[in-house]
Order: sequence, then structure tokens, then C-alpha cells
Amino acid sequence: KRDQIDVYHGTSYQLWARGIKGSVVTIHDLALVKFPEFSKRLLGEGWSIYKTRKTLQRASKIIAVSKNTAKDLCDFYQVPSEKVRVIYNGIGEEFFSAPSSESLKSVRARYAIPPGDYILYVGGSDPRKNLERLLEAFSILLKKVQPLILVVTGGMGRRGKEIYQKIERLNLGENVVLTGHVSSQDLRLLYSGARLFVYPSLYEGFGIPVIEAMACGVPVITSNISSLPEVAGDAAYFINPYDIQAMAEAMERVLSDKNLAVSLQAEGLERAKAFSWEKAASQTLAVYQECLI
Repeated sequence: KRDQIDVYHGTSYQLWARGIKGSVVTIHDLALVKFPEFSKRLLGEGWSIYKTRKTLQRASKIIAVSKNTAKDLCDFYQVPSEKVRVIYNGIGEEFFSAPSSESLKSVRARYAIPPGDYILYVGGSDPRKNLERLLEAFSILLKKVQPLILVVTGGMGRRGKEIYQKIERLNLGENVVLTGHVSSQDLRLLYSGARLFVYPSLYEGFGIPVIEAMACGVPVITSNISSLPEVAGDAAYFINPYDIQAMAEAMERVLSDKNLAVSLQAEGLERAKAFSWEKAASQTLAVYQECLI
């Protein structure tokens, strides 16, 4: 009231103020509700869950970034479904622009990626992203497909030591490139240069890397759980992320079946066009207008 805010929007889980007419909060996922063992907090997520519950009670409207996240909210927090609006994330137009061959060569040199084909993974050592099982599957794949590189982007903070040990134990040192964090521009180039993008996450509220890869024209393999089938539609090859052998077989099939790869590329590009920040903004504005009525 002091600031004369008609509608206040907390864009990431919390409401730091209240609007005179109403308040909107965006919930991106319930990852630590689903996987409390991955919490960074020594005492767990009890306090965070309590705060989120209070926030959801105070909010006039709740934006969930997928139907799956909306369902999770209603199931876990007993949020009335009529209070929730699903608004998908978007993707920047730059991901649809084909990069030059020079820029693709430059990004490979920048991260010391050896010549030849590579599979891309995004997510670092976050245990929810399932890199350890992907490494196991990649080790199986290498027995049939050579030469091949796995490029891993993202930080190696949490469980990084275990990742390094697994790479060493599986003798993958010459076949895995760890880039660390990369800029959004370099990420787009890494997508574009990949033969295949694999995203075996155990849980996502949305899964932006899936549509980023699709927009860059890369065949996508992803998990058949949480929001990922909803977001990817019919444009990805789905796997059980807990099944290492199935993951290896899926990678081998997409790499060896040119018709399948081309089909996934075409369908993925069309699927990615369904997501835009302009659409998300328009739908968010409509939620604000609901609060003003």
C-alpha cells in the first residue's frame, strides 16, 4: 500500500510485498519436495516448505510453469486448482538462428573439444540431473560407437568429486569434456554443434534445455517423467532415466538411424516454436487483469 502497487508479482516462489488488488506468485518446480535428499540445507527443507505454503495461501493467483507443476502444487500443498494458471516458459529468438561454421569451430577450440561427433548434456553435477547414470550409459555406448565425445556443461560443485571419480573409474577421461559454466551464447553454439542432446533429468518443473536444443535443430533424448513429456510433446525420444541400458540403446539408435534423427530434428524445431516469451508475457498480463477485476 505504501508503494501503491495494484498487483505485486513474485516471480520466483516468494512474495516480498502485497498488491492492493492482489498478489501473484510463480512456482517453477517442487524439486526439493520430490527429492528432499538433494537439499543443500543441513536441516532439510521443512522451513522452506512452510514458507512456500504461507506464500501460496497469501497469493491471489499462482502461476505454474507446466501442468505437471500445477498438479504437484495441488497434490502437495492442497492448492485449489481454480487459483492456479499454467504459463509455459519461453525461448529466446536467438536460439533459432543458425550459427556460422567459424563460430562453431571457435567454440570447440575454446573448450578443447576434440574433432568428431559429440553428445551434449546440460546440468553439471546436480544429482537431480542424473549425470552419473548418463556416464554409465555413455560407457556402454562407447563399446559400439567410436569415436565419440560427451560434452558436459554446468558447474561441478555438488557431487563433483563423485563425478570425477566415476569418469576415472569408467576410463572416460579422453571421451568426456567438462566445460564448467558457459555463457548463453556459447551454450547455443554447443547445442548447434552436437549430434545429439541428452537430458535424463529425474525431475523438472519445465525443462528449458529441451526446447533450447530443439530450437537449435538437435535431436533430443529426454526422460519420460515429470514435465518433460508435456514440454517435449511428440518431438523427443523418451527414456526411463533410471534405466542405464535403455539410455545407452536410445543414444545408439538415434546416432545410427539417420531418418529418426532427421525426424526428431524437424519435429523438435516445430515444437520449440510453440514457446515464446511474448506469449508468456501476454498470458501473465491476463493474470494481472484477473486480479484487477
